Amino acid sequence: MAEPFGKVYRSIFGSSIMEEDPVTRLVWSYLLAMGYPTGEVDHTAVSLARRFNLPLASVEASLAKLAGPDPTSRTPDEDGRRIVLLDVHRNWGWRIVNFEKYLARRDRQSYQADYYQKRKGAQKTVGGDTEGKIQPVDNVDSTSSTDSTHKIEIEIERENKKEAAPKPKRKARVNDLSYPAELLRIVPDFKELWLESRKVRRLGSKTSLSAELKQIDKLATWATKYGAKVVREEIDRANTAGWQGICFNEPKGLAASPKEPAPTSTWNPLN
Repeated sequence: MAEPFGKVYRSIFGSSIMEEDPVTRLVWSYLLAMGYPTGEVDHTAVSLARRFNLPLASVEASLAKLAGPDPTSRTPDEDGRRIVLLDVHRNWGWRIVNFEKYLARRDRQSYQADYYQKRKGAQKTVGGDTEGKIQPVDNVDSTSSTDSTHKIEIEIERENKKEAAPKPKRKARVNDLSYPAELLRIVPDFKELWLESRKVRRLGSKTSLSAELKQIDKLATWATKYGAKVVREEIDRANTAGWQGICFNEPKGLAASPKEPAPTSTWNPLN
């Protein structure tokens, strides 16, 4: 089992205890360590003097100071007394008044672990300029050290900057290919033909999709001009030869297909 210990925070150097003599400050530090985890030091002054290796008179004087009221104390409990007797019917055994506050303070590691655990389940997004940004989580122990809190604030700011940074553009994929409506009208199964052709010709991710789109547009023009048969023949020729692209050789001796008239509606609203 680990030996009990007392944490000493920077704030102690700005407290009224620093106005006391060195022995009183030393006794106070020892009491904090001995009081873990209940905040009770159930010993006589003689026992404490022996443990602290200090003169009994000095320990008794220090205990009297710590048990006296302190109007400058930040903690108004017990009139600012740092220790009180466990039993008013005896003159030994003390309870550290605000020990729970010392106990509640977390070291940097446990504070961060607690913070991130709460933030995980309580990330908030609000409208306006802060939309999508991580907001500080409520109910995190406010007594934690200033340094730890400052580090957490820096971490939040860093993550918010990541959120605000422009996201890299997604690389184009095969599913992004678009097919002209006129081409699909003339060659209804063109999409299936083209995707199968990609597999046959082994067009991988290195193939420029923009180049493919140009070829599809060219085939759409040919479909309108020469019909579906020529489009199918050109795709078959590229598959057989294993070409990366379509070789658009203008068909010789083939007249352009007459344009089909646009369908007319026979519906008459007056009928």
